[in-house]
Amino acid sequence: MHYYFSDKAELIIASVRRYKATCVTRYDDVVATSTTPAELVTGFADKLCETIVDDASMHRLWYDLRTQSMFDESLRHDVLEIDATLENMIERVLTRFAELGSAALSMPIGTAYAMLDGIFERALLRHIAGVHGVLEELRATTGEPLPPPFHTYPRLTQFTLCARGLGSQERGHTASRRLFIHRCVTRPA
Repeated sequence: MHYYFSDKAELIIASVRRYKATCVTRYDDVVATSTTPAELVTGFADKLCETIVDDASMHRLWYDLRTQSMFDESLRHDVLEIDATLENMIERVLTRFAELGSAALSMPIGTAYAMLDGIFERALLRHIAGVHGVLEELRATTGEPLPPPFHTYPRLTQFTLCARGLGSQERGHTASRRLFIHRCVTRPA
């Protein structure tokens, strides 16, 4: 192994890069064959659940590597390249979603990717921890971030994501900081 890789980090990066190169094409068939937005969301969610079950250890390695790159500069370039391929994958899904739903993108792809990645990472952690119902929850929530990046015509829809502290009447271990998605609909006059 030492002939091919200078150290353990280089071996891990090569392994993760190879896996992610395959991973990002996993959704291409769903993107190509979906004929409705609902079919695309369902197929995409099913593939996300499949990869959590089948490839949890490789995803854990990816998230570990990505976090470690914040401390180890030698990993950053590769991590950013891998992350860009994942963002491009999400762009393909969202572009197709827009085409199928006669909609236009209204938020940067990077923001939409970050939202979906957060949902996925949370589901992965909970799956690894053995939390019951994680895959069902992932299927249900995967569709939620897909519509917000779009404006559907003729009805214009704007979504605003904001953090808001809750009042003392809503005390709890997570009550001090929650994210709410507010939907404002403007209908033509």
